[in-house]
Amino acid sequence: MAAMIQIDGVNMPDPSVFKIKEADLDSEDTKRNELGFLQRDRVRQGARSLTLEWDSLTGSDATTVINAVSPVSFRISFPDTDGRKTITAYAGNQTKEYVNTPDIGPHWNVSFENIEF
Repeated sequence: MAAMIQIDGVNMPDPSVFKIKEADLDSEDTKRNELGFLQRDRVRQGARSLTLEWDSLTGSDATTVINAVSPVSFRISFPDTDGRKTITAYAGNQTKEYVNTPDIGPHWNVSFENIEF
């Protein structure tokens, strides 16, 4: 069975947070006219970005996640409301946080956004 998130066919640990955003992309010709009404030229609908956060990863799991999104682009598979989707994406800025707590010891929190091409 596939993991919740797969990157280039590699199963990732299940994220603590998973959010899907969809946005329309407008051309540079989109602007307001002299009466203030929007003259819109939508060139793409539903471009996705996926926010992923992992809490309490081991160093090894954190490295697996970070290495998976290091290429210029990658294929990421994920669940959506109407079934499993796969998109080509790139990773935005990454946050890596080292945490050492008494109950679970040292671990890593990792987060980034995956932006669809």
